[in-house]
Amino acid sequence: MPQSASRVDLRLTISAAAPYPAVAAELAGKFAEYSGALPAAAGGLGRALEASLAAIAETSPDAVVQLELLTRDGQLVVTLDSGSTRKLTCPLPD
Repeated sequence: MPQSASRVDLRLTISAAAPYPAVAAELAGKFAEYSGALPAAAGGLGRALEASLAAIAETSPDAVVQLELLTRDGQLVVTLDSGSTRKLTCPLPD
């Protein structure tokens, strides 16, 4: 399989059902901080991810969500894929 043009820093698949959204949100926030994001921005990313996962679970309780967390162009990009795709971003300092 050919290598991707961009490096995937973290990829995981979770259930949209509790308690996994809270765990994924905390992981994303910590990953954002590890990548250099300010704590407030990292916390905002975690809350946005948890809200997005809750919305998925509300409409499809048995949904499985693939998450990718990538750093590129001065930001952390979180891609959620549960049949449809959504992207969340968190700024990273220079």
